Amino acid sequence: MRAILSSVLFPVVLAGGFWAVFGACVAVDAEERPPLPARILVAWDATACLAPHRVEIVMTSLEDDVRVERSVPCAIGWMALDVPHPGAYRARVNRDAFEEPLLRSESVIDIESPIVRWTLEAP
Repeated sequence: MRAILSSVLFPVVLAGGFWAVFGACVAVDAEERPPLPARILVAWDATACLAPHRVEIVMTSLEDDVRVERSVPCAIGWMALDVPHPGAYRARVNRDAFEEPLLRSESVIDIESPIVRWTLEAP
């Protein structure tokens, strides 16, 4: 009986002591967590891209002027943009034809969920 008690009770006491001492280092308050980033999935019809050019999207936050930009060849047909926090963003879509950049559209997007899908007309 003594062997069973010591083989069961001793590991339980050690585990409880470990988590009592080191468990406080792991706990994080929900109020201290930064807002989760959001991903914007932008898609367009790649077959409508006639001449070779790049599509550039520039996202600027309306709250704190955070700027995120990315460009890909038009023939790919999609891109993913990671913004640091949800909120309202001004989105500018440019068409870069290697020589003359051309502003295609500008709009305001309100990002409320972690993943946002956005479909463009052929840039």
